[in-house]
Amino acid sequence: MQQLLKTVFLFLLLGTASAQGKPTLEFSVEVTPVVYSVSENLTVKITLKNVGAKPFHVYQDLDYFITSFARTEAGENIARGVIEQTLPPPPERDSFVVLRPGQKIEHTRKLSLTDLGISKPGKYQVDFHYRSTSGRPFGFLVWRGFLNTSSKLEVAAATTAHQP
Repeated sequence: MQQLLKTVFLFLLLGTASAQGKPTLEFSVEVTPVVYSVSENLTVKITLKNVGAKPFHVYQDLDYFITSFARTEAGENIARGVIEQTLPPPPERDSFVVLRPGQKIEHTRKLSLTDLGISKPGKYQVDFHYRSTSGRPFGFLVWRGFLNTSSKLEVAAATTAHQP
């Protein structure tokens, strides 16, 4: 049953930005949408993929520029005490990685449910935002724009039958 939960409950939601004359970037987030305690950390796999026809650069550390917010099943925003986005160090030329058409960059991070403001069992939606405001800081094209995607999450009441 646990293996079935791990397998069945993985899903992927995509956010894609496209603008005339701009490279196209796909932003996806993969999470396991059922956790059994608000003290568990949510594992989030973040992917940026170039789905356009031209290469461009992105900031290679995906811990920066990505924020997340939770809402109740009814759509009410949940207040939170911590926003995980931090300002990156001043970029250097090697702070960026080139994404050629079809290439992607991936990053896995842990996200605290309590930092999202989730304090009790229930059904939630977590919105993820990626924002890059760079242009041509080092003479090469850096993707700039705003993408978002969201994921449903259930915080189930812990049971004695559950073995993490």
